[in-house]
Amino acid sequence: MAHNLEDYTTDDPPRSLNADVPSYVTFVNRTVRTVVIFWLNYRGKRVKYKTLTPTKKEYHINTYVTHPWVVRERGTETRLLLDHKDVYFPVPWDGRNQRTVINIDIPVYTLRERCIQVVKSLVNVDQVTDLEIPGTLMELLKDRQVQPHSVYQHN
Repeated sequence: MAHNLEDYTTDDPPRSLNADVPSYVTFVNRTVRTVVIFWLNYRGKRVKYKTLTPTKKEYHINTYVTHPWVVRERGTETRLLLDHKDVYFPVPWDGRNQRTVINIDIPVYTLRERCIQVVKSLVNVDQVTDLEIPGTLMELLKDRQVQPHSVYQHN
């Protein structure tokens, strides 16, 4: 099963398949950012489940093995990682009284990606045309969801 967005196509996005093998997960926000956890439904569309803050860091969820999850920074839609992956697929419950702990972390961004994130957090989308920047950057800043994959879209 693929775990990085580049392994998927727009025609075949990650999505939930069935609900027959349970998994018990705890998501842990190890960043200083406010993050939003999304389940990818049976059509591959994001369904918001929980917002975690730097002070409210954990979320327990009962889910299924074929139900993928993604996480984004609130407000900027910046991609974050779930156990070093863009897309997390739960593992089967092993019968013990423990949940699988999945850490939310910040990936290593390129300088360009990080600059766009910072400007997006400081400037409203309607103010982008007032900036004296190259047109290609202006278009990226206008598009709050830079990536074309459906895992970036709400249903």
